[in-house]
Amino acid sequence: MALITCTECQAEISDKAEACPKCGNPMAAKVAPPRKKEASLGRKVLRTSAGLIVGVLALGFWVSHETQNAGTSESSVTSTQPDAVAAANNAPSEPPIKISASDLYASYHANEVAADGKYKGRILEVRGIVTTIGKDVLDNPYVSLAGSDNEFESVNAYFGKDKADELAKLSKGESISVTCRGNGMSIGSPVLDCKG
Repeated sequence: MALITCTECQAEISDKAEACPKCGNPMAAKVAPPRKKEASLGRKVLRTSAGLIVGVLALGFWVSHETQNAGTSESSVTSTQPDAVAAANNAPSEPPIKISASDLYASYHANEVAADGKYKGRILEVRGIVTTIGKDVLDNPYVSLAGSDNEFESVNAYFGKDKADELAKLSKGESISVTCRGNGMSIGSPVLDCKG
């Protein structure tokens, strides 16, 4: 039971009373509905943070998708092993910049702005050791090439779904070369757009 104030005589009475015992004012019709509890500051911060994270991720996927579809991308996968994948599209109009995955990774981590100036939007022939063969959240296949001795430091090459059968023939630890368009850096890893 809670105490409320009578609107007529200002006496404190039970919130269950139908009328004020002091003045007889009917209370049932005059009782204000209980106020909703306000969310705690922690919950508000948590909701706001979750909303921001979802928004940033959605924006990142949209920007990545738009960037990948912005121009034509010449791609090829070749291997130093005879039974591995070999797929080449039309020859690029500019000669590719030849670079190792570890040098590309080091260049981006030394100065992302300078590396974008050299490599973003350009055709790159990147050679390295396969560390991961997988699919992204949109079910597009990708290959990660070792950027250093640390397995989490890699260059990620994203392919179209039409290359899935060819990429399925690759193995971790295999030395390959991919010819793709540089697409900057995302979440700490240089990205190659190999959709063609």
